[in-house]
Amino acid sequence: MRFQLGQKVRCNITEMEGKVSQISKHIYSQDRYCIQPPYNKEKAQMPSAHFIDDASLEAVEGGQSTLATIHQYRDGDICLGDVVKDTLTGMEGKVTERSLCLNGCYRLRITYMGAGDNAKHAYHTWVEEKGVEVVKKIAETDTKPEQRSTGSVMEEVSWN
Repeated sequence: MRFQLGQKVRCNITEMEGKVSQISKHIYSQDRYCIQPPYNKEKAQMPSAHFIDDASLEAVEGGQSTLATIHQYRDGDICLGDVVKDTLTGMEGKVTERSLCLNGCYRLRITYMGAGDNAKHAYHTWVEEKGVEVVKKIAETDTKPEQRSTGSVMEEVSWN
């Protein structure tokens, strides 16, 4: 992870600045960060937060924020690629993303296949990490997915 929760960053494409409010690790691509711009006092508006790819961000303020010392990101017992079951709903699927929110909550994006007429469609849902149990661990010998580009133009275009 290049950035910490609460750290001020800037998007190289849009020049939007804000603080990291969520860190999201993806199974197939680079880390993404949810950037929350500051509250606009003049308009009395809270701008929308946006998820931005790691490669598109740069630090505005260096160092570790005070929030990062409170909520250290850790790789828990659940790994990307594990099959888990939501204990509330019984839904099973593969963990394709793990996200840490500013309040310290870990959430998992679970991908599962539809049934019947929707058998060819993949669906996604977010669940609390504490509310799942591991059905099948991704074995150390299994081939783990290679991280790939998200297809961002950042890889092809210089924005100078």
